[in-house]
Amino acid sequence: MANAIGADITAGRLQPGEQLPPQRELAYQLGISVGTVTRAYAEARRRGLVDGQVGSGTYVRRFDAPETGFVLPPDAPGAMIDLSISVFASPVWDQPLREALADLATTDNAALMEYQGAAGIMRHREAGATWLRRTGYTPQPDEVMLTMGGQHAMAVAISALSRPGDTMLVENFCYPPVRALATMFGITLKGVEMDPEGITPVAFDAACRMSDTSLIYLTPTLQNPTNGIMGNDRRAEIAAIARRHDVRIIEDEVTGALLTELPLPIAHWAPERVCLISSVSKAVAPGLRTGFLAAPLPLHDSLSERIRAFSWMATPLTAEIAARWIEDGTAWRMRDAISRENTARHALVAEILDGVDEPSPAAVSPHLWHRLPERWGSSGFVEAAQALGVRIAGTQAFSVGQRGAGDHIRISVSAARNREEFRRALEILAEIGRGTPARDLNIL
Repeated sequence: MANAIGADITAGRLQPGEQLPPQRELAYQLGISVGTVTRAYAEARRRGLVDGQVGSGTYVRRFDAPETGFVLPPDAPGAMIDLSISVFASPVWDQPLREALADLATTDNAALMEYQGAAGIMRHREAGATWLRRTGYTPQPDEVMLTMGGQHAMAVAISALSRPGDTMLVENFCYPPVRALATMFGITLKGVEMDPEGITPVAFDAACRMSDTSLIYLTPTLQNPTNGIMGNDRRAEIAAIARRHDVRIIEDEVTGALLTELPLPIAHWAPERVCLISSVSKAVAPGLRTGFLAAPLPLHDSLSERIRAFSWMATPLTAEIAARWIEDGTAWRMRDAISRENTARHALVAEILDGVDEPSPAAVSPHLWHRLPERWGSSGFVEAAQALGVRIAGTQAFSVGQRGAGDHIRISVSAARNREEFRRALEILAEIGRGTPARDLNIL
């Protein structure tokens, strides 16, 4: 059966993103046991032919657009316009980088070439504390650890706070690299129901009661992919529920760095159980690979052990540039310029795409969660867009524990090289949206 699945994929009878039949249904059709189908699907998954989450079905893997999204768009003219990943083309760092490198060349920075402690140089940690204080939370510098970006901080925190076989709660639409890390560390993800603000207190409390879990990963500010912003009252309630059930929280604040006014982080209400993650990737420059992990001091030994195991330390040279930019205000000016560009591109979306009513302040976000017309499913729309030269991300890339093909797409408003290219991509998407799906994709 696994060989047959592979042959159907090669022949094009099974398309990327297409859902395979439920195991019980296929077993009945073929006159075999459910266990046989389960083993066949597991073998296909082991070979990398399919992906799936418990309760959400099994889907043909997208080889050309992996769900982790680590594929940069080509520079060739006429190439695919990739709006599936949250990268951004911006000239704002060119001159500041030249000035920073020139300044570094005139001062004694030999120490930046040496091994440092796992948590990083104290002056860099002080800059990290300053970066985090714009949220209204006030960690001390010795509570902040340097990482090689937000995703490194996620890996460090998840591995320190979980063991293989554990269950981690997440939003039911979740940042794809979290799914990749869960697979890597052998933990199971359980999605928690959301509304426009984020996870609901009722659903979170129920998930804590019904599952043996001690950890949740959340993005309460400019949630990826939905752009939800959780209000202060709910954040306080989520913190209280976590304390009641003794659940630790990994709070991802990376995209929230683009906001100038934002709610307090959940860490404000439960500092003893929250690992707060931020970085300069979305708001300043992703190439710096500088992240900040603010965590309770009792967790630092375990977190430091993971930092040493993964990379020994964050890179002092790029952390020095990030620290200088935070100290002299360059980081804030760059953040503001990137936010303005994102806002301008959101205005293009509202002008061109039907049914877009993007709320402010989410217009600074590098992405948009767009509901499709009723006649379209997410998988079919993604394939139609790719056929016309635009790559976007469908619901399936983010869904945890959700059934069905989904009715949303995520558009990276920041990824196109310029507004003209972005406008061309939006016009293609708008034209597809006004059309009709060519075929039903759910056929084995």
